[in-house]
Amino acid sequence: MKKTIYILFLLSIFVVFSSFAKLTEITSKQQLEDLKNNNKYLLLKFHAIWCPPCKTTAPLFKNLANQESLNHILFVNIDTDEHPEISKSHGIIGIPAFIFVKDKKVIHKEEGGVPNFEMHMTEKLNEVFPKEVIKTKPASTPKKKS
Repeated sequence: MKKTIYILFLLSIFVVFSSFAKLTEITSKQQLEDLKNNNKYLLLKFHAIWCPPCKTTAPLFKNLANQESLNHILFVNIDTDEHPEISKSHGIIGIPAFIFVKDKKVIHKEEGGVPNFEMHMTEKLNEVFPKEVIKTKPASTPKKKS
């Protein structure tokens, strides 16, 4: 009896914490389709473990996913080497690549690394997704002291 209660307790903790997960690793084409069907806004990141710009953007992408102001957007990682069919079906020819999805439709696509990645992506998110989805202002460059 104690063991059953303990297992149920652990399971409930897992369910609660997994519902807060905003950064998802894709393991199958079906999983991606399910995510598109169950989430209005997604930002897909296509990457590979051998890609230096992908490695650079990885922690920054995770930071964006953890921002409370972006909690209506699901951030998704897709390894192009593990899922070439997904990459091909999305027309990926360069990595890292980012695809903005709204209501299962691609509304914006970017390929290649960019300087000031986090600021650039925050600005793109504000540009591409409706204002009610993003609860933050675009990042700005600091003003110089006179």
